[in-house]
Amino acid sequence: MKTFAKTLFFLFVLLLGNACKKTETTPTPTPTPTPTPSTKSTAKDISKFSFAALSPVVDATIDATAKTITATVPTATDLTKLVPTITISDKATVSPATGVAQDFSKEVSYTVTAEDASTVVYKVNITKVVVVVVVVVTTKTIDCNTIIPEVWEDLGDGVDYVVKCNLRIEKDIVIKPGVKIQFEAGAGFRVYSGANFSLNMVGTKEKPIVLEGKTATSGAWKGLEFSQNKSLKNQWEYVTVRHAGDGQTAGVEINDSNVWIKNSVFSDNKGFGIALTDQNTIFKAFESNTFTNNTKSALKLFYSQIGYLDSKSTFFNNTQKYIEVLASRTEEAIIVQKLDVPYRITNDIDLRASLTLNAGVTFEFVNDVSLYNQYVKSAAFIANGTATDPIRLIGTVPNTKGVWAGISLLNNNVESKLNYCIIDGAGSRAEITNFNFWFEKTATAAITIDGTGYKESYRATVTNCTISNSGGYGIAYSIYSKNAVTIKDNSFKDNTKANIIEFPY
Repeated sequence: MKTFAKTLFFLFVLLLGNACKKTETTPTPTPTPTPTPSTKSTAKDISKFSFAALSPVVDATIDATAKTITATVPTATDLTKLVPTITISDKATVSPATGVAQDFSKEVSYTVTAEDASTVVYKVNITKVVVVVVVVVTTKTIDCNTIIPEVWEDLGDGVDYVVKCNLRIEKDIVIKPGVKIQFEAGAGFRVYSGANFSLNMVGTKEKPIVLEGKTATSGAWKGLEFSQNKSLKNQWEYVTVRHAGDGQTAGVEINDSNVWIKNSVFSDNKGFGIALTDQNTIFKAFESNTFTNNTKSALKLFYSQIGYLDSKSTFFNNTQKYIEVLASRTEEAIIVQKLDVPYRITNDIDLRASLTLNAGVTFEFVNDVSLYNQYVKSAAFIANGTATDPIRLIGTVPNTKGVWAGISLLNNNVESKLNYCIIDGAGSRAEITNFNFWFEKTATAAITIDGTGYKESYRATVTNCTISNSGGYGIAYSIYSKNAVTIKDNSFKDNTKANIIEFPY
């Protein structure tokens, strides 16, 4: 019995041990977790758009919903090369890049790219400040019952004064820079005798003085008239005179007066731009003036006044394409500058002092007119051109024989010289010379060299000249001047008589 009990106990223990052994399991190892991917940024905003180089700095207005950027910059800003400073979302990029100049005269697109590669486009439009200027225009009317102002002020943009009659100036008048005056039909300025009467008009390049017709046609108003006025205050600079000449020969008529004219314009006048009506008028200054669209020539003046003209002035589109020169005598030496039009010589020139023509000068002679030095031994005629810029002494009808009389060098002056000159169409009539009475009274020539006296007293030099279409000889001189006259390296064409004639007396 005890043995059976022990056996049962042993079996119980054994079964219990196995049961316990079966429930004891090996722990399963915990797997390493897989990392969750991080999310990339989708931010792609422009938070600030400015122009730091402008003063003051300009910050643009950003519409985050419409994706537009606008700004207004100062009027003087050059829109074509503005440099923006751009602030964008973290981890985003922008193209075009910040700090790079762009042409904002037109719309510019900026593309912002987020970290996740998504994009958005901003449209940028930059405009300038619109400056509204309120101009107060005050126009004053001046008639013959009005007290003439001593100082004419610039009253603002537009027409400052309207003149309704021909005003007689009997005081010193000053017209300030920028003044614009319009004249009605028959109106103008008359400045008469007296050293204390003057018309002073000194403008600037930026603010010229304008005197014009109320209607923009030639002869719409009378113009300016100066008579026996020796004032030194008649100074004009940057002045425009246009549409004048009604009842006058020119937009400006000047008689026996002193004037000073620089950088001024005389245009669209009926008649001449300026007409000097006597030989006593003096240009105290004449420089860089413009004459255009006048119905006659730019200028009419006298021989004694041609030395006042300068090579910087321009003459174009005038109906008569020359400067009209009338006869006068002067004992002052004259040097003539090259112009872009000829000097038209309308009367004989009797030299009483030396005349020098610079290279390129053109003298255009009308029918039977001559140039001579006869009575004053010191009056040399010097025409010294160059091979590339010769002096032209010609008739008014090109390539025609015997249009004008020619040149007579009659006073034995050793300085008289013609070099590189073109002499065409002379020899229309005989000049009064010493040898006419001895040999050939009807002799004509383009150039005559004669004098008072006998052997070797007739002096002149003619070199490198072209002499053509003479109505008589090319060059005529006396045998007595054979050793004193130099004639060489000239060319001749189509002269009626011999190219060179040496008279035997």
